[in-house]
Amino acid sequence: YLGNVQVVWTNGNNVDVAPRQDQPAKAAPAAAPVDDLPF
Repeated sequence: YLGNVQVVWTNGNNVDVAPRQDQPAKAAPAAAPVDDLPF
């Protein structure tokens, strides 16, 4: 859910094409900073 929001926020133009291929790729690196800042 947090990863999904970041994927859409990072790729505002490619929202339909990003969720399938960009979701797993961006979710991994995006999850690291997210857990580091708030939690």
